[in-house]
Amino acid sequence: ADPLSIYRLSGCSGQEGLLCDAVRKEPFCVLLFDEVEKAHQGFFDLLLQILGEGRMTDGTGKLVNFCSTIILMTSNIGVDVLQRSSVNLVGNSKSEKIEQLQDQLDREVQKFFRAELYNRIDKVVIFKPLDELGIRRVVDREMAKLYDREGIKYRKMQLTIDDEVYTYMSQVGYDENYGARYLQRSMREELIIPLSRTLNLYESDEQLIVKVGMNTDGISIVAQEDPLGFELLLEELEVANYANHASNLRRSINNLRESHLYNWLQSELEMIESKDSGTDASGSPWKDASKSRKYHDYYQCKEKHESLTDTIISYEEDLSLAYLGFKSYQPKINEKIEQWTFDFFDYKLKLISTLRPQFNKVYFAIYGGEPSEITRFYAEFFKSLDFSLEAHTVWFREKFYTEDILHEVEGENGEVYNRRGPREAYIKMPVNNWKKDFRPEHKNDLLYGVEFVVTGPCVLLALSNETGMQSWTFGDHDERLYLINVEKSQQETPKLIHRSETYKRQKSMRRVLMNKEMEPYIQGKSGKSKEPLGKWLEEKVMDNFIVEVEKAIE
Repeated sequence: ADPLSIYRLSGCSGQEGLLCDAVRKEPFCVLLFDEVEKAHQGFFDLLLQILGEGRMTDGTGKLVNFCSTIILMTSNIGVDVLQRSSVNLVGNSKSEKIEQLQDQLDREVQKFFRAELYNRIDKVVIFKPLDELGIRRVVDREMAKLYDREGIKYRKMQLTIDDEVYTYMSQVGYDENYGARYLQRSMREELIIPLSRTLNLYESDEQLIVKVGMNTDGISIVAQEDPLGFELLLEELEVANYANHASNLRRSINNLRESHLYNWLQSELEMIESKDSGTDASGSPWKDASKSRKYHDYYQCKEKHESLTDTIISYEEDLSLAYLGFKSYQPKINEKIEQWTFDFFDYKLKLISTLRPQFNKVYFAIYGGEPSEITRFYAEFFKSLDFSLEAHTVWFREKFYTEDILHEVEGENGEVYNRRGPREAYIKMPVNNWKKDFRPEHKNDLLYGVEFVVTGPCVLLALSNETGMQSWTFGDHDERLYLINVEKSQQETPKLIHRSETYKRQKSMRRVLMNKEMEPYIQGKSGKSKEPLGKWLEEKVMDNFIVEVEKAIE
């Protein structure tokens, strides 16, 4: 509305104008001048140049092309004539009255603009007064804004506004003189302020049901506590807990990515890939079957890590959005998260067993008199954990054990010489059929042990705490002591395992009772509580397994 503003548009004193700079950057644009009747007369001279020549020179002397720009101008020219006129189009669509209004406003536009400027305007478009449908659309938009307010959107409530309220606001919120702008004032006085006062009567964390309707006095607002509010609160807490749980799981797998074990995996992959790129076809590592298999296992671990990471991130996002109310809560996601934890543990086993294959085999030995029952129990237990096993029975034959033979003995000076002495060794026989009883090679041979070779993912970590003495009681007085040895490499069978003194020197770490059906039960420290040994041992082994796996990763 002043000359300075015009200079800011076109530029002066060697400076670019705001208008010229914007059109130069975006020549294919729509340019809108709002309420153009309020502009300074100098603006219309500028506009005449743009509309007439389709270009303008800015304050720096640069030419700006407006040929690809669509120019729109809005104005209230002739509104006073319209208000004084008897022509009223609200609810009336007769063509002759529309033409009459068009002619009146067009004459007012011709009076306002100079003839040379008016002739360069392509078309004058008349805005018709709002009809009922247009007013209702404005009401719908304002109601949507109300629902989107933070105090409504994030409040624990169910807000329902009847359609009658929308109709009422369409009637009282429109004024012929002020148009639809009057609607915001009417909504604030008739609806928003009364609704705020009603909500302030309750605590912010209370679950509410709010209904807005109409009665004889106008808008009616009824609020009450939701009878299902406690259940909804519990559901909200459940969502929050699972969202936190998902966040912790996501942090766990991210921490694994930063661990030395995963860095080791990436280094192995990079080394194999670099060897492949640095050799010709004849020397490619892919021709080596073992290296190819190793690369395949490593790459599978990496892909599994990325897949698990993407999955838990998606679960975390879904639960977070559900907690904030942006998404519906699906209880089945909890089962998916639980399954994800199992998959994550399996992945950690895969990662450790791939990089540290020495953990995938363990030498598990049971020594003691008549070990058939405890041996069969552990064999079934290993199979239930999907571990593979091989076994040899250990037999004591007195004549074989005490027979004098030559032994190689190393002297103090390092020389090796032979010395005669008892063999002190046991006879070992492979176990080929677990369904049959163990039978000796000779009638007088006595079974004093079974030595297993157990293989499976990280089996050494799972069974590492089983070493020790166990007491198994059969009936009322038949107590048998068994020594369990767990080693990562094959060891010689201990001497004197056929002597009872070997077992009485150590304290039993576990007491097991065999019932009449020959089912083992673990005996509690008090001597009264009993629990099936299989179930108890599975929980104990899994707890130890989880701890040892985390240690191996750290």
